[in-house]
Amino acid sequence: MYNIALAPGIYRIEAEFTGPGKTKDLPADVTIQKSEHKRLDTCIEIAKPNAQPSAHVGVLLGRVALWPYGSPKRWYSEMVPGARIVIYSLDGTEITSVVSGDDGRFNISLPAGTYRVEMPRLPARARFTKNLPAAVTIVRGKQTCLDVLLDTGIR
Repeated sequence: MYNIALAPGIYRIEAEFTGPGKTKDLPADVTIQKSEHKRLDTCIEIAKPNAQPSAHVGVLLGRVALWPYGSPKRWYSEMVPGARIVIYSLDGTEITSVVSGDDGRFNISLPAGTYRVEMPRLPARARFTKNLPAAVTIVRGKQTCLDVLLDTGIR
């Protein structure tokens, strides 16, 4: 996760990859007003070698981040290692779980289908998350990105 302080103005945000990767959200045009703080989230779709989409499965990947820290003049976030994410069927049966790595990222191969994703226990310092529970649809041979943003409640 990157934090960039910018002077007021209009900016074009782009990503360049040195290896395989893609993002659905970039390039993006962003306007920053005086005394304004903006957040732009994007997911770069790259799977680790142990979780590759195939003709039979897809991959759920993302990262877990805790936000905000600091002060209104300089908010920052930190990646959360060891966060347990649970995948359920739509009828509520627990299918499997995955734990975020040292860099806050997670990925897991799943059969095609629609699942409910939850974090039953929020890590320390997290007060809530707005994007969980979430329904995700896994497509065979594709990656599905779900970033989990845990909010500290600090403002």
